[in-house]
Amino acid sequence: MAGFRPLTRSAVLLTVFPLFFGGLAAGTAAGISAWIGGAVGAGLGLGVAAWLDQRRARAEHDGKSLSIGLIVTTQRLLVLDIAAGLIAASVEGVHLEQELGDITAIEPEKMQGSGLRRIGAVLRFRDGTTLRVIPAKTKLFVEALQTGRHLDPGPR
Repeated sequence: MAGFRPLTRSAVLLTVFPLFFGGLAAGTAAGISAWIGGAVGAGLGLGVAAWLDQRRARAEHDGKSLSIGLIVTTQRLLVLDIAAGLIAASVEGVHLEQELGDITAIEPEKMQGSGLRRIGAVLRFRDGTTLRVIPAKTKLFVEALQTGRHLDPGPR
């Protein structure tokens, strides 16, 4: 399963909208459809926002990128560092390998990640450490952790 490291803030709205409106104006000035110019501007804004999010993630997480891989087996949780490029992604290394029995609490929390605020998971471990992640599918991730820990996943 894919996931993200949480960010403290994001610049998506500050980059997409100005470039969208700039694209509208540039399209009109160039004699092409304003909507085509706006679409190109918004696409550039999303690209800039993704780049800014990756820079912020690296600054906030000791040089690690925004993208992570989350693997839950019957006994372990693995968090992989992912090097995500424009076309492909590769595993850089293992960020965390933890026994499921060492997880003392799993709490949902709204977090900033990849441009939008989404529900993430805060995992607390027996040794006192805390891990904050934003899984692509939070409900499935939490259910897998609880099933591996032999806990009742709660009402559906």
